[in-house]
Amino acid sequence: MRFNELVARPELGIQVIVAAENASERMVSGAYITDLPDPSRFLTQDDLVLTSGLWSQRPGGSRQFLGALASQKVSAVVIGLIEIGQLPPEVIDLCRELGLTLATLAEKVSFKSVSDAIEQGQQGSPGAVAARQAELASSLADVLARGDGARAALRVFADRFAEQFAVSAWVIDDRGTPIAAVGGSPSRAHIAGVWNHALEGGTSRVTSVTTAGVTSSIWPLVASQNRPAGSLVFDGDYRELPAEVRGGFDTLVGALRVEFEFSLRWRDARRSRVSELVQLLVDDAVSPTELATRLRLEGLDPQLPTSVVVGEVHGHGFPAEAALEVMNRLFSSQTTQVIGCVLADQPVLLVNGEGATTAGEPSRFDAAVRALAETYLPLLAGRQLRVGLSDAMAGVSALGAGYAVARERLSGVTGDEAVLLGTASSIQSHRALLGMLGERTRTSFGALVLRPLVEYDAKHGAAFVETLRVFLNTGGAWQEAARSLHLHPNTLRYRIARIEELTGRDVSSMDDRVDLYLALACLST
Repeated sequence: MRFNELVARPELGIQVIVAAENASERMVSGAYITDLPDPSRFLTQDDLVLTSGLWSQRPGGSRQFLGALASQKVSAVVIGLIEIGQLPPEVIDLCRELGLTLATLAEKVSFKSVSDAIEQGQQGSPGAVAARQAELASSLADVLARGDGARAALRVFADRFAEQFAVSAWVIDDRGTPIAAVGGSPSRAHIAGVWNHALEGGTSRVTSVTTAGVTSSIWPLVASQNRPAGSLVFDGDYRELPAEVRGGFDTLVGALRVEFEFSLRWRDARRSRVSELVQLLVDDAVSPTELATRLRLEGLDPQLPTSVVVGEVHGHGFPAEAALEVMNRLFSSQTTQVIGCVLADQPVLLVNGEGATTAGEPSRFDAAVRALAETYLPLLAGRQLRVGLSDAMAGVSALGAGYAVARERLSGVTGDEAVLLGTASSIQSHRALLGMLGERTRTSFGALVLRPLVEYDAKHGAAFVETLRVFLNTGGAWQEAARSLHLHPNTLRYRIARIEELTGRDVSSMDDRVDLYLALACLST
C-alpha cells in the first residue's frame, strides 16, 4: 500500500510534518516499531518506522537514528509524542536534510493500530485477505438487507473479483428454478444437469460436475435443519481458483443462505395454509361456508369452477416441491388462479377459475407441456410426471370428492410420455367408489347403520359386527359362516335375528344387505 493511503485514514491520526520527494507515492511494505539507537540491520526498504523518539534525548542520538533510517530508504518515520511531548527542532531539520518523510501520531492511536492497517493493506497478507473478506461480507449483507436479492449479491461478488477473473456464476433454488446469474445465463440443459447432480450430492460440501459440456462447481445452500434450499454454481473448477476467491465464494454462500432461509420460511407459511385447507377438504371436516371463506383468503373465488390436481413423479429422488412447481406452471393461465401444497408426499393443486373447465382438454394440456419442454421438463431427466385431474366443480362441498377422484385418476395413468394426464376414472370396485367420498361422509354412513351393533358389542362383550361381516363375506351361507365363526348354526341364526332387530335391516333383502356391507366397508376404509 502507499503512504498516502495511511495518511488518508482519519482514524489513524497520522500528520505529516516533513514530506520528502514523492512521499505520498512511496510504498509501505511493512511496519517496524523501535527505539534502538541504530536499527538499520533490522530494516528493509519501504518499511514504515514507528517510534516514541526516546533516541532524540541522547547526545547525537537523532542523527544516528535518522541516518540509519535514511540509509535503508524507509518510507517514513512516524513518531508518537506521548514520551517526548513535542518534536525537537533538530529532528525536523535532520529529516529535511536526509530527505526523510516525518509524521506524528495522535495520542489516542497505538502503534499496533497502524501496524495492523499496514498488514491489512498488503495484497496477499492474511490480514489483508481477512479484511477484504469482511468488507465483502458487509457489502453482501447491505444489498440483501435492502431487498435487492441474489442478483445484486452476485453482482457485488463479480465486481469485487473482476480484476482477477471473469465471474460466470448463477443461483438456482431447491426446485431447479433459476434465481439470478452473472456473466451469462446457463442453458436449461446445463441447469437440469447441475440440479440433478446437486440432488445426489447432498448438502455438506462443494462438488464439481461436467454437464452439457461445461464443468461447474456447486456450493449447496443449506437452510436450518440441514434443509436443501438451492445451489450457487460457478462455471469452472473451484479447485483452480486462488484461495482468496474460494474464500469469497464461501462468504457469498453464507450470505445467500440467509436470503434463502427467509424465502423458504415465506413459502412454508403459504404452503402450510394451503395444506391445512386441502386436508380439511379431504377430511370433509368443516362446513361449506368455512371452506368458501378459506378459499377466498387464499385468493380463490368459491363461486367459480375448481378442479383438484394430484401428481407424482415416477423415478428416484425427485422432490415433491419440484413436481409441484412443474404442475403449477402446467395449469397456470390467464383464466385460472392456482394454489398448491404437498400432502402425504404428493403435490396437490387447486385450479380455480373459468379456465378450470378446460384444463384437462388434450389440446390445451399438450400446449402447456410443449411450453415447458425447454424449461422445466429437462429437470425430470428421464423420470415421468403423472397427473390426475378431477372434473371442474361449481361448489366447494364437492372438492373433497374431487381430491379422491384426482387420486383415482392418477392411479390409472399409463403411457411412455414424460408427462401424463389422467382425466377419466376407471372405478372398478366398491372400495374405489367409497374412496372417492369424503371421510366424514363414509364415517357418518357407517356409524349411522352400524351404531346399534357397535354399542351392543361394547356393552355386552358380544361380536355382532364381526358376525355380520363373516356372514356377508360368505354370501349368507349359514353353514359356512357358522364354521368360520366356530358357532352352531342355530346360534348364528339367533345372532343374525338380533342383528336384524337392532339395525332394522333384513339380511334376506338385497338392498339391506348392500347397505350393511357398504357400512362395514366404510368402517374399514
